[in-house]
Amino acid sequence: MKKILILFLLLIAINAQGQGLPVAANATLASLFPDASLRERVARILGEDANLTGQALSDRLAKVRELYAHWGPFAGWKKINNTNGIEYLIGLSRLNLSSNDLMDINLTNLIYLTELYLNGNQLTQIDLTSLKSLRIVELVGNRLIQLDLSNQLLVYYLDVSGNPLTDLDLTMLVSLSSLNVGYTLLTSLDISNNPILHLWVWDSPLERYVDFSEGRSEFHSHTIKLREGLKHTIIGLRDDIRLNKP
Repeated sequence: MKKILILFLLLIAINAQGQGLPVAANATLASLFPDASLRERVARILGEDANLTGQALSDRLAKVRELYAHWGPFAGWKKINNTNGIEYLIGLSRLNLSSNDLMDINLTNLIYLTELYLNGNQLTQIDLTSLKSLRIVELVGNRLIQLDLSNQLLVYYLDVSGNPLTDLDLTMLVSLSSLNVGYTLLTSLDISNNPILHLWVWDSPLERYVDFSEGRSEFHSHTIKLREGLKHTIIGLRDDIRLNKP
């Protein structure tokens, strides 16, 4: 009976991912995605379905599983600065919008996301509260001064380097094994509740408390050797953790 119930709930979840959000009968891809660059990337995924309208279009958008719109010098399209419309991609599992001009983004509806890459934008805040399925999070080189990770129990890789963070609560990240806090303003870090195996702290206030003079340089990984009397600065360090440096 229990197995039947679990299967029933799973089928409901799968079906829910195939049903799009309600939209106007005359809704088009252009009306849902005002940013031309983002619209182009989505249109390429949809193919001929990009010409759909109304609820049929929304239902098709709900079936998109991956969106890669990482800008580069040879991308052939302008940087994205407006993510309106992304809320209709409710079935996304992987999202990469790195190296664009994003100042804000609404990810509330993307509850199936497991991988999120938003490196090199201009984000000052981001709400990940509803994204409980996340495993990988990269927010490198933004302007974040705070980050709420209280619902990210499944995240095992987190890179927040290059942000002016002064505090980071990792208490609930019980799966976290790789963490990069280089180029931040963190002066202390508690990883006692995380199964950290790899930790990057270079060019942050934390680095001055660590002696990198010993280790295996071929892997750019160094065994831990904290300077005398400063073990309280990085709480929870163990002998099997590797402190990595470029």
